[in-house]
Amino acid sequence: MKKILAIILCFIFFSSHIFASCQDCNDKLTKISNNLYVYEDCCNVYLLKDNDEGILIDFGSGKILKFLSKVGIKRIKSVLVTHHHRDQIQGLSEIGNKDFDIYIPDDEKQLISEAEKFWENAHIYINYNLRSHFHSVRKNIKAAKTVKDGDIINIGNYLMKVLQTPGHTDGAVSYVINIDGKTAVFSNDLISAPGKVTNYYDLHWGYGGYTSGMNASLESFKKIKNENPSILLPSHGKPMNNPISAIEKLEEKFKRLIKMVTPNRKRRTSEDIFSVSKHIVYLGSTSYALVSDNGRAIIYDFGYIDSRAKIPEFIKKYNIKSIDAITYSHYHDDHIIRTPELLYRLNNNEKTIETEIWIFEEMLDVFENPVKHNLPCLIPFPIKADRVIKDGETIEWEGLKLYFFYMPGQTIYHQGLMVEDEGKRYVFSGDNIWHPADGVRPMNSPIIPRNRYFLKEDHGYLKISQDLIDLKTDVIVPSHYFPFSVTRQELEMYRDWAKELTVLYREIIDQPDANMGMDHKWIRFYPYRAVVKPDEEFKANVEVTNHLDFPSEFTVTLKYSENIICSQQTKTYKISAKSTDLIPFAIKVKPGKNVKREIICADITMNNTYIGEYTEMVMDVK
Repeated sequence: MKKILAIILCFIFFSSHIFASCQDCNDKLTKISNNLYVYEDCCNVYLLKDNDEGILIDFGSGKILKFLSKVGIKRIKSVLVTHHHRDQIQGLSEIGNKDFDIYIPDDEKQLISEAEKFWENAHIYINYNLRSHFHSVRKNIKAAKTVKDGDIINIGNYLMKVLQTPGHTDGAVSYVINIDGKTAVFSNDLISAPGKVTNYYDLHWGYGGYTSGMNASLESFKKIKNENPSILLPSHGKPMNNPISAIEKLEEKFKRLIKMVTPNRKRRTSEDIFSVSKHIVYLGSTSYALVSDNGRAIIYDFGYIDSRAKIPEFIKKYNIKSIDAITYSHYHDDHIIRTPELLYRLNNNEKTIETEIWIFEEMLDVFENPVKHNLPCLIPFPIKADRVIKDGETIEWEGLKLYFFYMPGQTIYHQGLMVEDEGKRYVFSGDNIWHPADGVRPMNSPIIPRNRYFLKEDHGYLKISQDLIDLKTDVIVPSHYFPFSVTRQELEMYRDWAKELTVLYREIIDQPDANMGMDHKWIRFYPYRAVVKPDEEFKANVEVTNHLDFPSEFTVTLKYSENIICSQQTKTYKISAKSTDLIPFAIKVKPGKNVKREIICADITMNNTYIGEYTEMVMDVK
């Protein structure tokens, strides 16, 4: 009964609240007050009437232009943009001559009026900037003016005050306008409903900036509250007629969340080689080694470690005769990037034998085909596996039992390893757990949505905390910190932290399933980047994960320049509940075109709900 009720509620949510309303059944302007309307597109597009002329706040797909005459508007004078995301302005890059002025945030002009330059130099590999810059338009949008905090814009009978209100993006603005006797604040995507935001992943800016977007949002909320608004008009969600209360509910949740995700960690103070136990050795940087009584070794992670100094020292100190294998906690550059260098040195050392690469099954494709992904900390070259390790697999090696298991926390592409040595159980946790700095707070972990993180019982820190308890863990061996002992009570406190965190995320994220606002790649291109020749057909897949409890229909339309040919531009698929499917497209670059890079976007409709150009891929032309 509860499941049926949840499904019904999801349908209601879709029909009235998700990204926008149905394209076909709600193609109309909704009146908010005498001179203020909203058109629910891939974002909320607001119309301010000024006699028979209009001012738009954001633009969406531009479909609003077809309905202006119904409310007596003959022309649009200006478009005021709140932030650079495609769903706000994708239509502005599609229409030709514009007989209206466009105002954009000054801090985001490089992503709007200079978007083509951004894409030309887009930094895909070893990228630690987690801001949502990849959600920029494909083509430049020429702006009449850029706006900054405190600017006053006079258009017709309206005065608009600009507030710099970062949070959802780091350069976003809001507009304060007195209309029909009310102080209205057009608040971008800072807030979508009382105590809620449309997604969490856009709040994480720099790699270690776990609270950056939330901290910025709290400062932005202060600015908005100082304007004493009568109505709050978000880019996604319904107008809020009690703005102060709506904001304060989100402020309270953000403050709780900031406290929970602020690192409780004690940094490593030395990178000298030392023995963790009889058969476990710390090598330096993020690397460890398992050492047998017979002088054989397995290396666990090999990132930015000085192999010229460390490996000879390790071999000499522990009388190492061979390094049998290298395996990895996860795919990040600081855990794997010097693998080729290590193999080169080993193969030129007469004491070594051929070393195998062992890669866990859940992260195999990221290692072997990094060009097909757009993830943080991704290296630009492949590492091929000699052995693929399965979830739950035990490898008996030199008298030690190595138990490998799936450990999806800091990223879903992550393995764990448990080794029993000298009567204790050691769990290699990679980057999933910080060494606690104090015993007052429970140990906690990094939440990095762009690494991909799922709010599920069998994923994330709910799974990891329970696995650590079930494995009867004695010592946690983290990559960036000293190993530390744990008690069952401490692990249960960690599990309680993970449970509370999951509940809080579900309360904050304003989607029919919270994973749609946590997993930014629930719709993505696979591969992300392709290198092609002109007139060479290429298969591009749009991978869709349906996080909902019922089958969902997805219509995908590719958007691209005149240099691209696609045999079938639009496709519709039904995807089962809680499953992932690929929607394939055959595309190619027209011959005779002097093209270096093309950006292709996927314009999405889900269950008659228009999402817009949610994801993109990069095509580099030889």
